[in-house]
Amino acid sequence: MSFLSSENNPFIYIAVNEDGKTIGFAAGKGLDSDKFDGELYALYLLQESRGLGTGKQLVSAIAKHFTEQGMNSMMVWVMEQNRSGLGFYERMGGKAYLRRKNEVGGMLVEDVAYGWEDVSALCREG
Repeated sequence: MSFLSSENNPFIYIAVNEDGKTIGFAAGKGLDSDKFDGELYALYLLQESRGLGTGKQLVSAIAKHFTEQGMNSMMVWVMEQNRSGLGFYERMGGKAYLRRKNEVGGMLVEDVAYGWEDVSALCREG
């Protein structure tokens, strides 16, 4: 599996702290979908960097990138067991709209899709 294949113009933003250490990243890509223009494909922060606003800044950077490309909506898949992730996206205004079962590492997990029909509010976050 290629994380950043050229399909759908993927991109990535890296968060770096004041010491120059990489503390997280967010990746996005375009979607061929009737409902959403883009997907927040991945968001990861080191444990010690959580709760400091970096996640919001990364999501804002993804949303700004989408709007600069003329893409006004986005979605993200979150594992249902990831309660902190679900709460994070809900606090950022994401609305749950779809569920699926997915196999990850040989285990069946349930995912929830959160979506934003208008990402302009996210561009002001952070």
